[in-house]
Amino acid sequence: MDNTPVINSSALSNTSRLWRMWAGAYAEIPGYVWARSEDDAFEIWVDYLDDNAPGCLTSHEDAAEYLREYCEEHDCSEEQAYNDSWEERYDLTTIGHTTLKHGAHIPSYEWGLYSIDPGTQEYREAFAESVRETLTCDLVDIADALSDCEPPCEVSLAYPRKGGNWNCHSEPDWYGCTEHYVFTKAIPECTGCEDTGCSQSAACEDWEAIAQELIAELCECILADNGGKK
Repeated sequence: MDNTPVINSSALSNTSRLWRMWAGAYAEIPGYVWARSEDDAFEIWVDYLDDNAPGCLTSHEDAAEYLREYCEEHDCSEEQAYNDSWEERYDLTTIGHTTLKHGAHIPSYEWGLYSIDPGTQEYREAFAESVRETLTCDLVDIADALSDCEPPCEVSLAYPRKGGNWNCHSEPDWYGCTEHYVFTKAIPECTGCEDTGCSQSAACEDWEAIAQELIAELCECILADNGGKK
């Protein structure tokens, strides 16, 4: 992904598409967005620019100033400027569906987007990064769910191939790999515990560490585009 950030990882779902966004007149500012449509992707993107690259946005007053400068530079009237290259160079995309702090327009030639094919490595990399961020935010919840298992056992972490909600279970075949990425890990029986009152308790396991391992391995399965059964 060339370190291109995923702007809204938590928005990954089975109805969202991946969009590659860019903005900037001289140095491109890239980003990935999960959204159902171009309009939704644009709204998310300009909200991001408003907070992280406000110089990309402009207002009507700025456009008028650009026009005056253009006319002075080319010694022409505003009417001649419009007949020249003004519309191509300074056409503005209006941002009418959100409230921004740094302007309600973006020059049309300074931004763009295109949809990423789900069958590409670029898509898998963005998908894996989104899953990693989402599951890491849910690390404590995943660890709590795993702690219900009693070693010795096998635990699985599953995530839908088209996006959705994670789940985990002590049965490795709980989710088939056809519709989900699944990684399974064997948890051995508790032995040699210093707690003399321990009766092979799941509390002896570092479930957060196990959850981190499952997340990392699951993301590797996504990048390799396989079911992850190991």
